[in-house]
Amino acid sequence: MDRHRSALAAVDERLAAFIKAYFDYLLEHLDLVRMSEADAPGARYRVGAYRFWHRHTAILLGATSDPEHTSHALPAALSAEHVSALLPELGEKRLRAGLLRLARSAMQLPDQ
Repeated sequence: MDRHRSALAAVDERLAAFIKAYFDYLLEHLDLVRMSEADAPGARYRVGAYRFWHRHTAILLGATSDPEHTSHALPAALSAEHVSALLPELGEKRLRAGLLRLARSAMQLPDQ
C-alpha cells in the first residue's frame, strides 16, 4: 500500500502541475477561451485539446474509483465561463487554491 501511495503522490504532483499550467493559460487568455468555448453549445467538449486534457487526466487518475468521470469533472472547474463568473467574487488566489484542493481530493484512493 505504501508503494501505491507513493505512486499517487507523484501523480498528484503531475495533476497539480497540469491544473496550475492550464489555470495560468486560462487567466492570460480568458476572453478568447471564453468565446471559443461558447461558440456553440458543447463546443468546448468537441475540440481536440479538450479530448487530450480528458485523456491525460484520466490516465493520471487511473488508480481512482472513476477516472473517466473525474477527468471530465476537473476540467469543468476550469471552464472559462466558470472561472469568469467566480474570479470577481473569489479572486485568483482562492480559485487557484480551490482547484488544487479539488485535484487533491480527486486523487483519494478508491473505496475498498
